[in-house]
Amino acid sequence: MTSGCEVGNEDRAADQGNNAVVRSDMDHWYFSYGSNLWPEQMRRRLGALFIAEHANTELCPRLVTLPKHRVNFSMLSSDGCYYANIIAADEDVLGVIYRCNSLALEKLDVFEIGYDRIITQVYDAAGQTFDAAVYIARPENFSNLGKPDSEYLNRILRGGMHHGLPADYLRSIEATAGLTPTNQPISSSRH
Repeated sequence: MTSGCEVGNEDRAADQGNNAVVRSDMDHWYFSYGSNLWPEQMRRRLGALFIAEHANTELCPRLVTLPKHRVNFSMLSSDGCYYANIIAADEDVLGVIYRCNSLALEKLDVFEIGYDRIITQVYDAAGQTFDAAVYIARPENFSNLGKPDSEYLNRILRGGMHHGLPADYLRSIEATAGLTPTNQPISSSRH
């Protein structure tokens, strides 16, 4: 069942289409910490522009850390729903970077209404740093912490499990959300 949250953004972006394009300029990294962790959502949003798995390991998604930040649900959308945001803190945000081109980022901009796209630095387990695009809530969309829709939370958790984010970290996202997800509990196994 689809929730009332995020449907509006999906409908607005559907007009953009998912036409296939040649991936010759995969020169950007995009850092996902929220529902775009879920590969199925990225496929729906980007179509042929999305690379989930690739023989060239340089194009594969990578687990990374954004230091001195934490995830909360402080982005209040015009639809009245709360979405993930990152704020400065003495913690780290775990997520995934996807390789993409400028057109893919422009398509993501259509979905990320209420956010600004900025460039930040993240690092992987080997200590390699990457400049990556990330979405943060615009000041006018920042609100006191709210609770996200349970389906939205499930996309974050499913995506995190898919990419192998630690179960303890995913449980902390659940606790921050203040909701019980509608799918199975988070296990310590990787998918």
